Amino acid sequence: MERRNEDRLDKPVDMAFSYKGADLQATPLNVSRNGLTVKISSPPVLSIGDLMEIQWRNSNLSARIMWVMKEPYSSLTGLKILNEGISLVD
Repeated sequence: MERRNEDRLDKPVDMAFSYKGADLQATPLNVSRNGLTVKISSPPVLSIGDLMEIQWRNSNLSARIMWVMKEPYSSLTGLKILNEGISLVD
């Protein structure tokens, strides 16, 4: 059963991510107004509750790490945007 009540954008989106001052090689998998799922290559150790910085268009956003799912060579993480929502309008 789908628990999300927001539309999600499931196409490549150009974003830059940093965690604890280090740039990450990461790809957003889907984006909504208040959060996103990100695949991180060569995963750092992410802690639920920590903050991640995101550069999106001309905005610097802060997001809280809500969940982490580790895979053999990467990890998936769910992020909740804290300051302003990501606009789905291109």
